[in-house]
Amino acid sequence: MMPSNTIPPSFLDILFANRNKAYGAYALRVNYANRLWLSLGAALSVAGFFVIAALLYEPSDTPPVPRKKDTVTVIIDPGIVQPKPPAPPPVSTPPRSQRAAVPAQIKYNTIKLVPDHIADHIIPAVEDLTDKQPGNFNNAGESLNGQPIMNGVPGGEGQVAAAVPVEKPFVPDQQEPEFPGGQSALVRFLQKYLIIPDQLEAGEKKMVRARFMVDAQGVVSLVEITETGGNVFDREVIRVCKKMPRWKPAIQNGVPVSRSYVLPVTFVGVEQ
Repeated sequence: MMPSNTIPPSFLDILFANRNKAYGAYALRVNYANRLWLSLGAALSVAGFFVIAALLYEPSDTPPVPRKKDTVTVIIDPGIVQPKPPAPPPVSTPPRSQRAAVPAQIKYNTIKLVPDHIADHIIPAVEDLTDKQPGNFNNAGESLNGQPIMNGVPGGEGQVAAAVPVEKPFVPDQQEPEFPGGQSALVRFLQKYLIIPDQLEAGEKKMVRARFMVDAQGVVSLVEITETGGNVFDREVIRVCKKMPRWKPAIQNGVPVSRSYVLPVTFVGVEQ
């Protein structure tokens, strides 16, 4: 009997003996080993590439050379102070009413004729009345010096005109909004956060004027450009204004109020 050269069927041939081998499942199972080795080889190749690159990399001890930037001077003009209302005219106050000076007087009562030996006082001469006014008793007051006699009795209890209270002139109590730390702190803030656009050349100036609102809590909002220096410069000023911290709000009669503020910024390019 001759030996048979027929290759025994594989497990897949037995599994798909009476089934359709053309719909895909048979092909996937037959080529599974090839795809497995191909995927494994690709993964190992990528991992080996990164390992070799890490071993070959040697960090340089030389510090990186910073890129030379254009020298630009930023000039921030002081903020425009809002116009203050005109001060009211001074209030004219009438002079204080003063109590009239007590004039000198001489006792000059009704004359009663009696014998000389029982008279209790001597009647003053008419010449003594030239600088004194007659009264019920003698009083060494101020001499009249020929002035007319004033009505009233010295030391009386009559009412005297009350002194008119002096009204102080009105001084408006108001304060403009202020950056925390003052104007110098505002200049340092802008110089720190402003990024100079590359379009600015040496000797060239760009003026940007921005107006924004500082509310009663000191929050900056409603930033707008009232004088443009170019689209790039306008956007940069608006960006920095929106980064500002809370301001000290404006004060009107002791109460915090909202107030607009105008900030002019001038960019000046200088030669290196």
